[in-house]
Amino acid sequence: MKTDLFLKRLALLRGYDLLDMLDLPIAQILDTSVRTLPTQTKALDLVFRLSSPQGQEYLVIIEWQGYPDAAILWRVVTYIGLVGQEEPHLPIIGVVVYLKASDDRGDALTMIIDDVVQQHWPLRCIRLWELDAHAAVMSGNLALAILSPLMRGADAELVTQAAQRVLTEAPAPQQSDLLNILGTFAAPVMEPARFVEVVTKEYLMSSELFDYLSQELVLQTRKEVEAEQAAKWQARLAEQEAALRAERDAREAALRAERDAREAALRAERETLTSLIAVRFPDVPPTFAGLIRAITDPAALRTIRLGVLEVPDLATLELQLQEAAPAAE
Repeated sequence: MKTDLFLKRLALLRGYDLLDMLDLPIAQILDTSVRTLPTQTKALDLVFRLSSPQGQEYLVIIEWQGYPDAAILWRVVTYIGLVGQEEPHLPIIGVVVYLKASDDRGDALTMIIDDVVQQHWPLRCIRLWELDAHAAVMSGNLALAILSPLMRGADAELVTQAAQRVLTEAPAPQQSDLLNILGTFAAPVMEPARFVEVVTKEYLMSSELFDYLSQELVLQTRKEVEAEQAAKWQARLAEQEAALRAERDAREAALRAERDAREAALRAERETLTSLIAVRFPDVPPTFAGLIRAITDPAALRTIRLGVLEVPDLATLELQLQEAAPAAE
């Protein structure tokens, strides 16, 4: 399941909570937005406009990374550059938040030529699995509590505690969305049915994200059904092809056997007729061998063979052999 929608929604609902992870000088959030880049239609995950304790304004771009992507660091640097072209007077800080260890692609771009570092661009990176889930839930920071299932030491009990914190501490309009986001991230450590029991279905169904989850579930189910049907059709086609191949092979084998039997019978009739002619007419000329080979019908050879002892002379026999041979086209 794509997590971008849930993470963006979490950031919009609990943006200030998320900033606790960044260890930046923040006195005030001036703006939170999903910004579209100027060169192409690309919406950034999240852009904070912040003010430092001394009143300096700056931007923070947060990129959530929930799948392996070798180009993630390049993308974040590109985002910084493109946003910087729009607001070149502001400091811009890029942050990559890795959701899983398998998504981690490092925290710096290092250009090395012939073993010499030519350029080195470090980036701020947060690896959620390195954070303590229990500390996150107990911190009073609801955004961290929502992300706690992705952290070290997460289990069903902590998920339950995180859900209870949402129900007791989050404003009522936020609760449904936050619980849906928590349930999405909690799936690996807590059965969805158990999660629904803890928070009740009513809280989940009142969220806009519930429709998204339902639609995605329907789409996933449809894909699974289509894949199953496709697999069945493939299996059926494979069975039909196998049956057709077996039928063809059997037919070809029968034809080969019939051809072999005919050739064996033809060979036997030719040899027998040649021997009888030699007995009946000891002075038979060599040309008769060619006349016998020209006859391709074993039955015709058999008829001549059965009457060879009664043929009056070689001329009559020669005529019979010539008449039994197939007409030349």
